[in-house]
Amino acid sequence: MRSWGVIATPIGIPLILIGSFQLIRTVLVISGRRKGPLLRVFEAYTDKPQAYNSLRAVAVWITVVIIGVLIYLSETMTLPIAAFIPLVLAIATAVWANEQPDFIRQYLPFLMPEPRWFVDLSSRTTLTERRHIAYMWLKLPRRTRILYDHHDGAFRIWVDLVIMGTLG
Repeated sequence: MRSWGVIATPIGIPLILIGSFQLIRTVLVISGRRKGPLLRVFEAYTDKPQAYNSLRAVAVWITVVIIGVLIYLSETMTLPIAAFIPLVLAIATAVWANEQPDFIRQYLPFLMPEPRWFVDLSSRTTLTERRHIAYMWLKLPRRTRILYDHHDGAFRIWVDLVIMGTLG
């Protein structure tokens, strides 16, 4: 594995940093502190509402971090085969989450958590109302979106106002 030589550090460290940043972002989305990525799911003009696949997102970014760590470590040491087991498991989880999301949601819902605001919004609005909410979210100033990201009560009031404003 020492054939990577000079390129291991310039590739490994950026992969670790990008993967870590995106993994933190995904955790913030799942915990309900970032609403934009979930609201983007509602923008699509479809007959069936799409669901956010949180397990796939987590598995993909964990895979990127593991690849970065393995590339970085390959410069300094010969890696045993066992070092690749977490990589294989992360890739298998990402593929499984991509291929069987309905099965996972039905039988293993704890693997695909959704924020409370998302469940509440999905249960009390129609697909058209959610689409309006998603497009109105894009028109909000950045500071207002940050405020609504952190205050679910204010976000709920804003959603009610958007729904009332789009009636008729």
